[in-house]
Amino acid sequence: MANLLDTAEITSGPGYLEVDGDRLSHTQGGITVNITPSTRNRTVDVYGESPIQVIHQGDDVRVTAPLAQWTAEVLKNVYDPGDDQTEGGSGGSFLGLGRSAGYFYTPRAVDVIPVASNLSDLKVSLWKACPVGQVEMAHAFDTDRVLNTEFVALVDETKDDGQLMGAMYVEDPSSE
Repeated sequence: MANLLDTAEITSGPGYLEVDGDRLSHTQGGITVNITPSTRNRTVDVYGESPIQVIHQGDDVRVTAPLAQWTAEVLKNVYDPGDDQTEGGSGGSFLGLGRSAGYFYTPRAVDVIPVASNLSDLKVSLWKACPVGQVEMAHAFDTDRVLNTEFVALVDETKDDGQLMGAMYVEDPSSE
């Protein structure tokens, strides 16, 4: 039996957020990857409410990141449905807010990569993800303006079952 108690395998430290291969911004407060399986219990009458099987119904995979840089590129990545007016324009550059219902978000590859060079292969990759949810901006005298944002992973139908949304690497992906 393998010994799974190896303190050399304990990791910590900050990470970078990349969208379509571009490092997006410094972060302030850490990046979080949440993987939430959806399941249902199968029961049979003879055992009442006690489950005899657990059935997987899908996964909800999300990345939350507090982005510390207020730039046009960061804003375009955290609020996809915005009307992009950051290139020129007589009224000043801006990213508009508010879009009609039915807008389709643009899926992009999202990677969370550890900053420490010896851990950089231990990344989390989402094949297709979209920025969703609340974009939170603090305007206060005692804090930096951080853009809290969230990305949700989508199914990539070109991938194999078990890796439909992405991968959590445990070694350099090019060494496989």
